[in-house]
Parts: sequence; C-alpha cells; structure tokens
Amino acid sequence: METQSCSWMRAAARSCGLRLKGRVETLMIRAFAALFAALALFACVTPVDPLAGGAWRLTHIEGGPNAFGERAPTIEFTDDRAAGFAGCNQFFATVERSGDAMAFSQIGATRMFCEATMPVETAYLGALANVKNARVEGAQLLMFDAGGTEVLRFAR
Repeated sequence: METQSCSWMRAAARSCGLRLKGRVETLMIRAFAALFAALALFACVTPVDPLAGGAWRLTHIEGGPNAFGERAPTIEFTDDRAAGFAGCNQFFATVERSGDAMAFSQIGATRMFCEATMPVETAYLGALANVKNARVEGAQLLMFDAGGTEVLRFAR
C-alpha cells in the first residue's frame, strides 16, 4: 500500500535510476523522512535578537540631564538600523554589532527645536555617537563608551 507522503520519494528514486524494493525501500523512506523532519525543525529555529521586539525607553544618561519631561527618549532596532525619539525629534542611525561590540554611525534627526528638551536630545545623541559596547541585562539595555563607562541605560 503506497501512501501519498512517500510517493514523491519513490518518484525521486526512479528519476535517479534507482529501483527500491521491500526492506531497502522502507529504510530509505524512513531515512528521508527523518532527514526532512530534522531540516524542517532546524528551519523553524531562528536566533532571537535580544535588542529586537519593540522600543527601549531611556532611563539614564551618564553626565547628562535625566529629567525627560512628558516623554522619555527611545530606541528601536531593526537589522542594522536604529531609530526612535530623541527628546524632541525623531532620529535614525546605522548600527554595527558584533557580540557585545556596538557602534552607531550616520546619526540623523528631524530638525525641530524644543527649548525645554533640547539639552536631553543633545546629550542623548552625543552619547549614542560614543557607544562602543552594549549588553542586555534582564529588562535593561546598557550601553558603554570605549573606556567601559555606562553612558546610556534603557528599560522595556
């Protein structure tokens, strides 16, 4: 009795000039089925990027103003890009990451002026430009400069 799920394997074997019979056929079908199942399972497992999955809210700027007013700055990661709210303007940047190493380049922002929040925005974007390493600890994202000083802290 031939099942539909195995008929494609028999057809593939015939197209390669193989003639499978009896126990050899059963073993080959089981081997192909196991291989297919393993490949399907492997394809479903993708590494989880701890930075992805939504916006991070700024909770601390080292040496900068830490009163953010009504709305704290944010950052969100997508592939090799970052974007978010800087305190007054929306910003965007290119991100290079390798392990804990992280560097922002091509940082740009819209050009509104908000007198009350410009000091926060200036400190935030300046600190981003100096980031060299980052790591996630629980629900916090910590960013460090080249000297290992924590310059920015975010929470989810």
